[in-house]
Amino acid sequence: MELRRIAPADVREWVAKMADEGLSASRIRQARQLLGAALGTAVTDGILGRNPAAGVKVPTDRPRQQRFLDAHQVADLAHAAEQHQPGAGLVIDILAWVGLRWGELAALRAANVDPLRQRITVSEAATEVRGQLVFGTPKSHRTRTVMTPSWLADQLGAHLGDLDPRGLVCTAPKGGPMRASNFRRAVWAPALDAAGIDPGLRMHDLRHTAASLMISSGASIKAVQRQLGHTSAAMTLDLYGHLYDDDLEALADALDRRLRRGPRGPYAAQTLRRGHLDRAQDAPKPLTSKGFGVAPGVGLEPTTYGLTVRRSAS
Repeated sequence: MELRRIAPADVREWVAKMADEGLSASRIRQARQLLGAALGTAVTDGILGRNPAAGVKVPTDRPRQQRFLDAHQVADLAHAAEQHQPGAGLVIDILAWVGLRWGELAALRAANVDPLRQRITVSEAATEVRGQLVFGTPKSHRTRTVMTPSWLADQLGAHLGDLDPRGLVCTAPKGGPMRASNFRRAVWAPALDAAGIDPGLRMHDLRHTAASLMISSGASIKAVQRQLGHTSAAMTLDLYGHLYDDDLEALADALDRRLRRGPRGPYAAQTLRRGHLDRAQDAPKPLTSKGFGVAPGVGLEPTTYGLTVRRSAS
């Protein structure tokens, strides 16, 4: 169709056709954005008077329930996958313990893995477009460095061996890049069945699993964000903030235990002498160098560590 003849109705029809063909809402949105950018350039160049893709609505993503595996389930799944295809267990472990996206793992090269420092540099991603694999930047369009557990780093070191630095870390059985569709059919589905795991689990759920394992191990939201490559900590918090509920309960319990130590605990023996705290051996030290000081107790009230006010010379 001639560029000048494209109308908003044509774009809406195109969007509806993609939806009928079963494309996901995110894929349709990306396609519409790409078309809109091209038509926007035509408007800037004076070829078109307006952008016919502007304002065309696309299907919205339906929120999917997040699913997580625990560490034992990951181990069972990796073992089952390895039985179906040599090397597939390592694929499962990287996805579940490091949190790479499938495309990032499919494009991972030996030069970007440092087993000694337990680090992986994520700089490429492979995307399947109309049956062809296209290599480009990760989803965030940024290179990032992620950590691996020491045991997994050891496995990676042994797996790499004398592999060419530009060689792919994980490949298809006959060589070449892995394809998600082939792996899902040949390894993923039968491994789920063998491990006794819900067949509805998606490969992308291993990324959610990685977030869950990191959070349960004490990782902060910022650390999880950096590991997963999210654009902001707010995005990570929106996705996985509910997993920190257990941390809040643990914090409440810790505060309760602190209070129960009460005036008869080690703080009761603290007195103020010559401007310094004569404290019991196991009491925490006040961070006076950072503006923290000690507020003396009244009667049997335990000493409270609080903020002091610094006054400038002016």
